[in-house]
Amino acid sequence: MNKSVIGWLVLCVGWVVVAPAAAQIQWSGNLDIAHKMDVAQAEGEQDSRINQSLKGLSPFNLVRARLFADAELTEGVAVLTTVLWDEGLGHFDMEGAYVLMSQVGGHPSLNLQVGKMATPYGRFASRSFAMFNPLIGTPLLYQYFSSVRGNSVPANAAQQLAWRNSATAAYETRGLPTVYDACWNTGVQLFGSTQSFAYAVALTKGAVSNPEAKNNDGAQLVGRVGIQPSMGLQVGLSGAWGPYLAAAAEDGPAFPQGHAVEDFKQLLLGLDAAYSKGRFEFTTEVMRNHWDVPNLAAGDDGLTNMGGYAEAIVGVRSGLNWATRAGRIHYGKIDDGNGTRTAWDYDVTRVETGLEYYLSHDLHVKGVVQFNWRPHAPDDADHLVGAQLATAF
Repeated sequence: MNKSVIGWLVLCVGWVVVAPAAAQIQWSGNLDIAHKMDVAQAEGEQDSRINQSLKGLSPFNLVRARLFADAELTEGVAVLTTVLWDEGLGHFDMEGAYVLMSQVGGHPSLNLQVGKMATPYGRFASRSFAMFNPLIGTPLLYQYFSSVRGNSVPANAAQQLAWRNSATAAYETRGLPTVYDACWNTGVQLFGSTQSFAYAVALTKGAVSNPEAKNNDGAQLVGRVGIQPSMGLQVGLSGAWGPYLAAAAEDGPAFPQGHAVEDFKQLLLGLDAAYSKGRFEFTTEVMRNHWDVPNLAAGDDGLTNMGGYAEAIVGVRSGLNWATRAGRIHYGKIDDGNGTRTAWDYDVTRVETGLEYYLSHDLHVKGVVQFNWRPHAPDDADHLVGAQLATAF
């Protein structure tokens, strides 16, 4: 069943049950107001869309707002919904809608979610909202679009390499990111924690890199386990495996006969860590990714990339933090069909740094500068300055 259909069914059933007890619904939300300005542009160069998602969402858009409506149906069973409005999207979007069952079977560390929800991969999903993100932008691994495609396959290695240069100024039209945090997938998730251990495992429609894979006949297995070996230190291991191609890819002229889209998988492994002491916080993630891609030269069974980021937050004084995040994605090499090994996409580096000031507990103001480099690409650099006011209510 289509991911959005399941999500809406969960929402509708939940609200039908909850409606008689509407007074018990807990309402909350957040509002982000931002502005950016591109700098160091070439003459005639258009503003970069390097921070945008497929739908035009961006943390640098002028206005973003979320409304949360949570209601407890019975003890241990609740419905949680999130509605998003983004200026770039231009309309309201059901970002999340799921049923949460706590302490299943009376086990404190066994909880269940069913519906459209955040993917339990890595560390960034829980920190992606503006009130928890010390900067404005998103780590490259969770947003930057590569030249591998989810709705078509290359006819040969030469075409895959040519896709590196397609729509380079409009990054959101190029292909798939390593992890697409902007859209949540639909499925079922088990999760829980103890004092020193946490886990989450989910079976979902759609892939971590491509939510449109919801319309194929496969399913993705994704999860994370984490430990806290000492005070202030957390370490986690994540993994995701499943078909990443949308059903439309099978209709393309280059799709190999005798195969189905479900035959081509994405395998993503990641390691994350976080450490905090006093006014200092440090977070890092590294990932290795592999997409099965047909029609490449003999000896190449897919496309790989590795990447990561490191982020540091320093408390300058009470209410004022300085943060820096540096990230990079390195793309593997494939045979170009003539015996030469060539990177299938251009490596990319992002550095973002800035200050965040707490006007109050629920009102933050940020100012950042972000640098993006893609050596040897037709558009090899995009830099910007940005400001954001983030509030929760």
